[in-house]
Amino acid sequence: MFADPDVPEGFAFVTLPLTARTAGSREAVVQRDILEGLAFDIIGTRLSNDALRGDAPFDAALVDSSGFVRSLSAPEIFVSADGADLEASTQAVLDAYERVRRFGFTTAEVARAVEARRSAAEVNYDGRNSRQDASYADEYVRHVLEGESLPTGQRWFDFVTDVLDRAITRDARLYVRHPLRNGRSTHLCHCSS
Repeated sequence: MFADPDVPEGFAFVTLPLTARTAGSREAVVQRDILEGLAFDIIGTRLSNDALRGDAPFDAALVDSSGFVRSLSAPEIFVSADGADLEASTQAVLDAYERVRRFGFTTAEVARAVEARRSAAEVNYDGRNSRQDASYADEYVRHVLEGESLPTGQRWFDFVTDVLDRAITRDARLYVRHPLRNGRSTHLCHCSS
């Protein structure tokens, strides 16, 4: 934790660093990434709703990632709060992780997160013919350097839709909650003085 007198409020990243699970086919790895993203979308929504209702010590909660190392998946929740409330804000995020670990998600929460992801997939699909050249170049670099797949717009949309359709089932809900079972969180806090 460190202080900065020029910042009126503090923020914290509560990160859940996990070893990237790369076993299985490329499709299985991408499916796990999509489901992990759903899990953190739901947690972020829960926390954001708490903040909007005034039931949280923080002002805002966002989902982010510090997964810039290939072998590490590091999803995180970012919260901003007054410096005095930062410890309670961090504890609220840890409590949210624990709640998911113990109880999982409701069917309604999964359905809402799936619909949001489905809408994003539809927007991406609809804009498939209007991408910038730099976006294509970045994709090809990731394909060559990291082995990332290069599916067509239609194939990617069909894959994502299929994964999201299966995420509604009970088995997928349990799978989505799996990354939180054994994770250890890391905290970075920045407080105003």
